[in-house]
Amino acid sequence: MLNIALSESDAAITKKIYAALAKELNLYLIQKTPKVMERVKSDIEAALYGCPEIQSLKNGRLKADFGLTSDPTGPIVSSILSTLNIKTEKVSAATKTFKGGFTLTMQPNDYSNILSLSASKQIIQGGSIPWLKWLLTLGDSIIIANFGVEYGPFGRSGMARMTEKQRPFKVNSAFSGTNSDNFITRALSTNKTTIEKSIVKVLT
Repeated sequence: MLNIALSESDAAITKKIYAALAKELNLYLIQKTPKVMERVKSDIEAALYGCPEIQSLKNGRLKADFGLTSDPTGPIVSSILSTLNIKTEKVSAATKTFKGGFTLTMQPNDYSNILSLSASKQIIQGGSIPWLKWLLTLGDSIIIANFGVEYGPFGRSGMARMTEKQRPFKVNSAFSGTNSDNFITRALSTNKTTIEKSIVKVLT
């Protein structure tokens, strides 16, 4: 009968096994990162285009309220998606547990990328309306005290006009947002589970 004596302790051998597995997992995550990026970007794009605010800007209440003369949603969604970044966190195997994965970041907190777009403003005689800033940051605050929106087949959009009798004007509460709670954050929050499942699907 052959007896084999191990020169290392069980703990040392286990540590090496976990380290080797962590190395393999790192290579696997790096390999899968482009596909994860592709799937997550697709999910977020669908989430944004499917959200009530984007739909309303296309041809609904918000288009009328802001007097939009064209559809601004394409450039806005594209700009948001362009900020998506995925960082692969190195897998470690400390204390027999694996730690690592992906960190997703998107959209600067000041919204400078989309607020600087020409699509974020509606040109009017003598100036422009910063409607996207209103939608993203002003919540239910009164924006124009002396005028409000009257709906009908008139105005720039052919859907509404501003009149004194409907005053004051503010962003409709069904769509209004603040710096920390707006259509972007809500679209991501609502679809968080879908995004997580997509990542898992790519990795399995």
